[in-house]
Amino acid sequence: MKENFFQDLKETAVSIVRRLVVFNLVVGVWFWCSTVGAFLVHGVVPTVLLVILALAAFITFVIGNVSIVFGEKQRRKKLKQQSQEKLQKIKIDGVKTLGDCENALANITHLQTFSSYIRGLRMQINNFWDRQTSVRNVLSQRFSPTEMTYLRFDEVVTGVENVMCNNIKKVLVRFSVFDENGYQAALREKESGNVTPSTQASIGLYEEHIDFIGKVVDGNNEMLFKLQELLSEIAKITKTEEDSRQETIVVDELNNLISNTYLYK
Repeated sequence: MKENFFQDLKETAVSIVRRLVVFNLVVGVWFWCSTVGAFLVHGVVPTVLLVILALAAFITFVIGNVSIVFGEKQRRKKLKQQSQEKLQKIKIDGVKTLGDCENALANITHLQTFSSYIRGLRMQINNFWDRQTSVRNVLSQRFSPTEMTYLRFDEVVTGVENVMCNNIKKVLVRFSVFDENGYQAALREKESGNVTPSTQASIGLYEEHIDFIGKVVDGNNEMLFKLQELLSEIAKITKTEEDSRQETIVVDELNNLISNTYLYK
């Protein structure tokens, strides 16, 4: 807690100094030009106007510096509150289906660390829906919905859907507890070469979240690939023994993937 306080204080001070340098440079040029111009121009009206501009620059200098020094802390506090509000918008309890997962992912905009993963997960959901529709269309053309072959394949597709939904719900839980600002601050401290043991430990926790989500994405991709293989096998099904063997291989591979979801618990 103490180290987080000093880290926040350091970042606030750096931000204030940067803003003061830029602001005072601009106002200084403004004041200098107005003052020098007032001495060089001829005529009452131009001189008065330049003097007014110089006074305006001075007033701006005073008000601006006070606002930057005393307003930076409030600005950072507001940004932190906004970040926390965004975290609270990740609803986990109401997520029941892949459609709910997609909606939840679409509303996450503050986790820049996971932006590519979020795009990938949403793409996986849409790919699954496409393949699910294709599998069921082909099945309905080849088999009756009451036949064992149809029911067997449809059960596997439903299993893939349930696993993907559960995986993404676990990812949403990770997202809900991930402190994006804290992670970025820890990375900046690490890059400065003056990282504390507690910050290093925090980075390890953040990276564990990132690794977990990467494994979930990889697992979903593997299931989607097998689902595509399943679609190909269904399209080739005949009554021959060889086709039945191939059918069993693909289904068994998918069932193994579904049963091995303990890897992502």
